[in-house]
Amino acid sequence: SVGKNEIRTPFAHNVRGTAEWYHKGEVKCELPEDLAMVPDCFVYLCKMDRGLATPFCFTRLKVEDLFTEVDPPEEFSGGLAKQQTKPSKERRRRRAPRAGREPWFPAWTWLTLQEDKSLDSLPGKMFPGAVLVKLGLTSDADAKSTEKKWREVNLKAMQNQQPYVVRVHVYMGEDLPALDDNGLMDPFVKLNFKDCEPQRSKKQYETVDPLLLQTFDFKCTLADDLSAAPPVAVHLYDYDWGGLSLNEDDNATFAGIALVPLLDAFVQLDDYRGVTRARVKALGLPPSVRVIGPHDEPPPFGTAPPDSPNRPGIFKGHEPEWYPFMFEQPGDAQGSILVSVQLIPCTPEYDADPFNVPPLPDITPPTQPAFLEIVAVGCRNMLPFQLMGMSLVHLEFTLVTAQGKLNASTKEAKLPMPHNPNFLERIVSPVDMPVNPNFCPALRIAAYDTRLGGLSVPNVGNCRVDLRPKCPWSPLFVPARTVDREVGGGEGG
Repeated sequence: SVGKNEIRTPFAHNVRGTAEWYHKGEVKCELPEDLAMVPDCFVYLCKMDRGLATPFCFTRLKVEDLFTEVDPPEEFSGGLAKQQTKPSKERRRRRAPRAGREPWFPAWTWLTLQEDKSLDSLPGKMFPGAVLVKLGLTSDADAKSTEKKWREVNLKAMQNQQPYVVRVHVYMGEDLPALDDNGLMDPFVKLNFKDCEPQRSKKQYETVDPLLLQTFDFKCTLADDLSAAPPVAVHLYDYDWGGLSLNEDDNATFAGIALVPLLDAFVQLDDYRGVTRARVKALGLPPSVRVIGPHDEPPPFGTAPPDSPNRPGIFKGHEPEWYPFMFEQPGDAQGSILVSVQLIPCTPEYDADPFNVPPLPDITPPTQPAFLEIVAVGCRNMLPFQLMGMSLVHLEFTLVTAQGKLNASTKEAKLPMPHNPNFLERIVSPVDMPVNPNFCPALRIAAYDTRLGGLSVPNVGNCRVDLRPKCPWSPLFVPARTVDREVGGGEGG
């Protein structure tokens, strides 16, 4: 709606979070020539409540961003919420476009919604969702010139879909929110895609940097235009111990959602299954979908040595990406997750079962031996915890890798002051670190205070250290600071 002008779609059933309308509408209205005076455009998501359409989620758009004379802004190019930024003044025009120019024809766009807080219709912090629209606002002259393009928008063609297996590789999380009393959380993720059965990962315990290394398959059908395909939704939860419900999902706290668009996916060629370059080219995939070559003489799944570059799951030419978590809008949640999406076109002519795809690969990153050196000097200005000052403080270091967990700790210290303890220790431990620094885990540091003769040892603080800038083979490597010594002459030496 824009002011009192609105377009409505028919109601559609919600099937596992997916509703399909395939509706086309148009409304003629009169607006001020100065678009800065036009009310904002609202897109409402409504539900049927006693025969009435009750809006409970919405998104708000600037009319001057819809009605533009130059190139369309970035948020109307098929991207998701992470790309929705306000266009610069150079890319906006506040007045109606001049007649005779080539009008802008909008692309399919996913718009993220936000809950109407005054109605409070969603339980907890449930993600409101996103809607796919082709939304345009233009003058009468441009409307006539683009009338043919709008008529050619074939909504029925979007329903003609091809079978795919959407394979989602979930590697690790980073800097997740601390939702438990100990400054950590017990995270797990749940993945949703279209109307497929949701899938969930294993629970991780007492960490804000979980190492997941799991792969999930969604057997579905997709339209030829992947910009019209919904994103993969990765929901983050914190498991709460001692819940009264037998359903584990009811004993969890929602902590955010990350949206992974299929435009960031990749396709791996497989001559044995008919996934050839000619086949991929015939699918008409967008340029953003990267096509990578097959493994040279691929070994049977699960038989390659751990450090082999041909090991399944190590995809040459494709890097997974970090996607931030959010509640409704980018920046309102903490943490991110490392994910990559693989599209597997199904070829019925090669197999009676079109969804007969290779088994799930091992996506554990290759590692190399290294040493972790920790120089623990001390802590400063530690505040009282639970109304008590510090007594005997020590630090514990934890590094979780695919090969296991590394634990180290310092001795208890209270000098020169309990709230400013000095440890003055150097710890060196062998560890296997990923060859690709993008997979390097974070080092967790936890501070504990021994009280009442050891009867109480509460966790009084936590922090994390990103090890990617610490790896010498990383392009982000920052050399350690050194102290220059000057050797004087004379008798003193």
